[in-house]
Amino acid sequence: MADHGENNTADTGGSRRGVKLAAAGLFLLALVLAGAGVYLSRQHAEDFAAEEQQAKKEKTKAPPVVAARTYDLRRAKYLGPESCRECHKERTESFVHTDHFKTSALPTPETLLGDHMKGRNILRTRNPALHFEIEQRGDKFYFSAVGIDPKTKEPKRRVEEIAYVVGSGKISNAYLYWRGDGLFQLPAGHLQAVQGLANCPGYRDGHAFFDRAVIGRCLDCHATYFKHQPGTLNTYSGDGAILGVTCERCHGPASEHVAYHRAFPGEEKGKHIVSPESLSRNQRLDQCAVCHGDAEDLAGEPFTYMPGDPVEAYVKTAPSSAKKAATFVHTANQIQRLRQSKCFQDSERLECITCHDPHVASRVQKVPAGGQCVSCHQPDHCRMGPKIPAPVRGDCVSCHMPGRKANETVFHTASDDYVQYLEMTEHRIGIYGDATSRALMEWYDKQPGSHERMRAVELRAELVAGLRAQAKEHHAKREFLAEIGAWRELLAEMPRDQEAAAAMAEAIETQRKLDYARELTDLALRQTEGGKIEDAVASYRKAIELDPTQWEAYNNLGVILAAHNQIDEALALYRKALEHDPGNAFAHNNLGLALARKGELENAMKEFRTAAEAGHVEAVCNLGNALLSLRHVDEALAQYRKALEKDPKSVMAHNNLALVLEERGDWAGAVTHLRALSVIAPQDFAVMDRLAWILATAPEANARNGEEALMLARRVVYNVQPEKASYRDTLGAAYAEVGNFESAAAQIKGALALAAKEENMDPMYLSQLRKRLELYEKGMPYRQEPKKPHAAPAPPPEATTQP
Repeated sequence: MADHGENNTADTGGSRRGVKLAAAGLFLLALVLAGAGVYLSRQHAEDFAAEEQQAKKEKTKAPPVVAARTYDLRRAKYLGPESCRECHKERTESFVHTDHFKTSALPTPETLLGDHMKGRNILRTRNPALHFEIEQRGDKFYFSAVGIDPKTKEPKRRVEEIAYVVGSGKISNAYLYWRGDGLFQLPAGHLQAVQGLANCPGYRDGHAFFDRAVIGRCLDCHATYFKHQPGTLNTYSGDGAILGVTCERCHGPASEHVAYHRAFPGEEKGKHIVSPESLSRNQRLDQCAVCHGDAEDLAGEPFTYMPGDPVEAYVKTAPSSAKKAATFVHTANQIQRLRQSKCFQDSERLECITCHDPHVASRVQKVPAGGQCVSCHQPDHCRMGPKIPAPVRGDCVSCHMPGRKANETVFHTASDDYVQYLEMTEHRIGIYGDATSRALMEWYDKQPGSHERMRAVELRAELVAGLRAQAKEHHAKREFLAEIGAWRELLAEMPRDQEAAAAMAEAIETQRKLDYARELTDLALRQTEGGKIEDAVASYRKAIELDPTQWEAYNNLGVILAAHNQIDEALALYRKALEHDPGNAFAHNNLGLALARKGELENAMKEFRTAAEAGHVEAVCNLGNALLSLRHVDEALAQYRKALEKDPKSVMAHNNLALVLEERGDWAGAVTHLRALSVIAPQDFAVMDRLAWILATAPEANARNGEEALMLARRVVYNVQPEKASYRDTLGAAYAEVGNFESAAAQIKGALALAAKEENMDPMYLSQLRKRLELYEKGMPYRQEPKKPHAAPAPPPEATTQP
């Protein structure tokens, strides 16, 4: 989901070149297995030998109380499961048959589920001019979209080599391809429910869409390791990739473990590796929750989670308006649902591995009497037991953990839309009357007696009535995907129910309109990025017409209008967004910015506080800006520091802290935050210039560093085109600080020549340049005037907006 909001800057008045006070901005926003090649260095050997000697000395002592993890996992490297086979052959050979291991692989006839190569390699679409094909050429596999060019009417084919197969095959497989260093998903894959090719979830039938980026969140759950390029959406290196979710995802990277035990093969106790038994139940659940929880995004870089880490530090849930439309592929929330179970809350033993052994291929489908359930519950605890047949009575899972259709994960076929093939096991263990009725109905249906068949008819009628009520309730809540799912279940039992068929058709048409509105909103974002503002406004207005509940269209249109000083309409649009998503942090933040521009600072601060409480870091900065406008400098500084506690890489917090500290005369403090900014944004030459200026001209010696200033200023001048007078000015000050006054004077002369060509050049700045030239020609460096100890920047002027 792409979010956007306002980004405003404010001239502080006291700066030599109008340094900006940055306020909150929301910008337009979604392999051969490695061998065991470990080399034991001399240092490693010495370290391990010392450790071994120490262990021998301590054998007679009482074992020390130590943390579960006593070494640095992040120092170790991933090796792949072949390195485990060396000592754990039996377990490794068992594990390679599990769904975890198979969840990503290289393309082969087996991983592609080879029926595609037996005459079932073509997917027809509802568009007669488009179909998809898979073909094998030698040992490589290729995916093609075959169609007709709409302009030339000539046949057209796009072919991509399949790089990886993602998915265990139990439900579906997707195919990935490389475009340069970027990984992308192909539009169709294998779907077990149809035993062949199908559009991938969220892909519209009849369209050849090749641009879905495979983001870090996707690979992080489908592989053990890929080298991701930090700061990019989907740039990776295939070298060293370890496919499948393998041993090291639960036990940690194994390089130090393998090196140690190769050096000391007689050591029986595993060293430098995580044993899940050493972790708490919550830590083990967190390991599973990384992929089997409901978080849609990573908080940082993929493949950096280590066993024992808290999951909330690694993943993040989306805002209150998280996209739950047809484009949302996954609905895994087993951990959250399990935690809601009374069984879980009343037991210290129940966890994922109670029912699922990650080392073997079998999956728990049914838990018979005498299985895991009866380790806590006796058969006579079931109040329904005496009323139901013995075979049903022994099937705990069907009644208490039934399968549920995943409404958000939908498929589009050549003949139908929003088909829900995926079924997820309900992990909130509870009492589900409809599930019990279905289990009984299915059992009675198979019995020969007339009494049993009549009972099945009665249960089917009860089930259908319940599904009809569910569908109508979902309709009232505008939960159309869930409504479609309920009607489909009903029609599976009563195929000739015309009322249900008509209601489902209406829900499908409504959902199509909502999806079209979503597409228009996405189009408007691209139009805004391309500078087509009028087109973007038209797209947003059409999206709102089709879906009056879509908060993003209201919010984003408000940002554009605010940028064009239509503040009153922008305010109305932000409030409309909040009507449909009252807790939305983005809309609260933008409403606050618009109110601030109207001069309603007290009301603006209320909105910023609401957004900040929802975790919106930029809103914390905006609250600081509002306080600064009211001359509450210390309170503003506290807010900026609070923002950094939430996000140590907040550009706005570092920028505004640097500016305010500079204005207060805390030059060293300003340098600290500007240096942090230069690390976060290493190509931001304006930040580099600001840092160099203070390092060269600060009145306090402890804040100056001429050599560093010269290095930074040179980098700016030699990289920024066209040249700016102010950057030459900084380079001149840096030369003067290191005593090279001849070069300093030459730079100022260059600055004066550039300034003469710049439009609207401030005469006062020209005067300052001439004075600095006089200083340098006399062999004297330039020093800024000391600041008043409690000075604060001038109140910010009206915000400018950047979507």
